[in-house]
Amino acid sequence: MALKVKASSLASYDSVVKLHILPELGNIELRKFNTVLINDFAQAKLQHGRKDKIREELSPNTVCDILTILKGILDYAYSEKLIENPVRITYPKQQEKTMKVLSHVEQTALKKVLLEDITIYKLGILLCLYTGLRIGEVCGLKWLDFSPNFDKLTVCRSMRRINDISKEGKTKIIIDTPKSKSSLRDIPIPKFMVPILKRFTCVNKNEYFLLTSGSKLTEPRTMHNHFKRAIKEAKISEANFHALRHSFSTDCIEANIDVKSVSEMLGHKSVNITLNRYVHSSFEQKRKGMNKLEQYLSY
Repeated sequence: MALKVKASSLASYDSVVKLHILPELGNIELRKFNTVLINDFAQAKLQHGRKDKIREELSPNTVCDILTILKGILDYAYSEKLIENPVRITYPKQQEKTMKVLSHVEQTALKKVLLEDITIYKLGILLCLYTGLRIGEVCGLKWLDFSPNFDKLTVCRSMRRINDISKEGKTKIIIDTPKSKSSLRDIPIPKFMVPILKRFTCVNKNEYFLLTSGSKLTEPRTMHNHFKRAIKEAKISEANFHALRHSFSTDCIEANIDVKSVSEMLGHKSVNITLNRYVHSSFEQKRKGMNKLEQYLSY
């Protein structure tokens, strides 16, 4: 498997196997695996599967991820003739996640905070708000990824902290290509950001964009902390870094940018992902739609 998947995926699989699968199922013979056994396992995870003691139950989405890895193990066992028949797995119904999208008022407040006494970290947050970059992508960005006149940037790497499977209980930073081929992309940069980027530009173009004064890399966790401080200062309700990406995609659609262009800027494999996961209609947009309906029905 290590030859077929990224290091980040392998670390994630390893963590799930060690944390959830081996403790409950590791001592059961392969021939005894059946649908009833796996359903019982899934139900137990739904009710009291968490390991951090914050609450007992695991979300259906997390249990589905665990079952997907378990299915891969059992499918491999079947292909190697270690079990006679494939095992059917029933997945719990997944819950649609509610993602915070910054309103235009909140975006204005955040932009004001970011532009006041701007730092490289605030610039990074601003860049994500106006390009839809993922947090790992902005942390993996180098100055050479910007065009000479700063009218576009190229996404070609991403940074993540993952479990170090060679050292139990340890983690490590990895910088790799983005999650999919479609994530390798060029994104236009808004004109108002060009002079700001030029102020911070580094002579050594091979340096990382978010390099600290001590020449250390800025990892996603640190970047998220900077974001938390910024939204607190802007008096914005609780939101995570990914809200910037959702806000960007929603703003693009509301600005009548064609969905194909939005999808490519976000690095999605298809426009369906963009529409189903990353486009959220604001109340203001719904009101405009209702006004159009009223005008239509008035004839």
